[in-house]
Amino acid sequence: MNTMDDLFSRETLAGNNRDVLARAVVVLVGCGAAGNNLAFNLVLSGVGQIRFVDDDWIEVSNLPRAPLFRAERMGSRRRYKAREIALGALAHAYATEPTVRYAITRIEALGLAAFADAHVIVSAVDSFEIRALLSDMASALGIPLVEIGFAAPRGQVSVFPHRTPEEPDWRCLHPEVEPGRYSCDLYARAAAATGRIAATQTVASALASVASEAVIRALHGEFPLGNQVFHLDVRSGRSSVVRVSRDPDCPGVHARLPPPVPVQVAAVEPLGRLLQIVGEVLSDPIVDLPAPFLVQAPCERCGRPVRIERPIWSVEGPPACRRCPEREDEGGGGRVIVNHLDASDPLARLSCRQLGLPAGSIVSCRDRATDALYTVRLAGGVDDLFVTRRRVPSPAATPPDAPALSSEVAP
Repeated sequence: MNTMDDLFSRETLAGNNRDVLARAVVVLVGCGAAGNNLAFNLVLSGVGQIRFVDDDWIEVSNLPRAPLFRAERMGSRRRYKAREIALGALAHAYATEPTVRYAITRIEALGLAAFADAHVIVSAVDSFEIRALLSDMASALGIPLVEIGFAAPRGQVSVFPHRTPEEPDWRCLHPEVEPGRYSCDLYARAAAATGRIAATQTVASALASVASEAVIRALHGEFPLGNQVFHLDVRSGRSSVVRVSRDPDCPGVHARLPPPVPVQVAAVEPLGRLLQIVGEVLSDPIVDLPAPFLVQAPCERCGRPVRIERPIWSVEGPPACRRCPEREDEGGGGRVIVNHLDASDPLARLSCRQLGLPAGSIVSCRDRATDALYTVRLAGGVDDLFVTRRRVPSPAATPPDAPALSSEVAP
C-alpha cells in the first residue's frame, strides 16, 4: 500500500514540507474560476484547511472554468459557490485530516475573526472595493496576501508579504478604488459590452497555478514574488514583473493591530456592555466601528427620514417610507452616519452584531482623552462564522474516488 511519503514524493523533492502544508490555514475569498483552480491545486498539494467566502451562486457559465463544481449537482435549486467549492475541495483533498470551512456571505459580515489565525489570505474577487478591504485586513493583521485577477487572455498575480508595516500593499498600487460588486456572470457581460474577452479555463488555470505556487511558498515563509506583480498574456506567452514601491500617500492600512485582549462579551450583547468592560482600562472609551453605520437616510420618494440602523455595506439601496405620500415632499432629513460610539450614545443599546461586530470580532477601542489604542476580542470565533466539514479517513487509506465520510458543523 502506498504511504504518504510515496504520495508526496515529488512535492518533497520540489521543496514542499508536508507538515507545514498539513497545518496550514488559507482563507480564499472569491470562489469563481480563479478560486476554483487555485483551491484545486492547494488541496492536491496537501494544504490542511481552506476557508471559502463568497455570497454568489453558481451560473451555467461558471462550470467550464470550475473543476471543483459538479455539473450533475446543478438543477432548479440554487447552488452557492462557497458550499460547492468546499465540497469539491474536500473530495479531492490529500491532506491527512482535511478541513474545509465555508461562509455564504460578504466578508464585511465576518470581520477580522475569520482571518486572524490564517497563514495566507487569497483575494480572487472581481470587485476592486473588496480587494482594497482584503488588503487592509491582511496588512492590519500582518498576514501575506496573494491577489489574482484576469481579463482573458491577460491576467496578473501579486504578492504582498506584509512582513512589516513599512512594506507596500495592494492599495499602494490603487490609491483610488472605485466601488463595484458584480457576479461573475454580470462581470462577463460588462466585459463583453466593452469589447473585452471574459476569462476562459486556460487563462484561469494558468494564472491560478502561479498564484497557487505563491501561496505554497508563502506558507513556507518564502516570497519570490514578494511586493511584485506578475503579468502574463497566455496567448502570446509574454510576461513581465513589476516591483511595487511603498506610496507615502497610500490610503491603506500600514499599521499593525495590537494583540487583542479576550473579553467575555458575546456578539448578541449590547455594545454598552463592552464599553463598560473597556471602561475599566480606558478612562473615556470610544469604539471604532469596522464600517460606517447608517442611522437614517431620506426616503427616495418623499425625502422624509427613514430609520435604518444597519452597517452601510448591508444597505442595498435607498429606503422608502412604509406610508409614503404619493407626491414628493421637499422636507426631510439627510443621511446620518456614525463611525464611533461611546457609552452615552443611544446606539450603544444595540447588540454588537447589529453594529457589524460578529462573534469573535477584534474591536478597536480608543481613549478619547489620550487617543490610546486598546483592542479586544469578543467571545466566539471561526466556528460561529463558518460551516465546517471534515473527512475521515485520509486519502492515504482510501482511493481518491471513494465516497467521502464527513461531518458538518453549522454556525
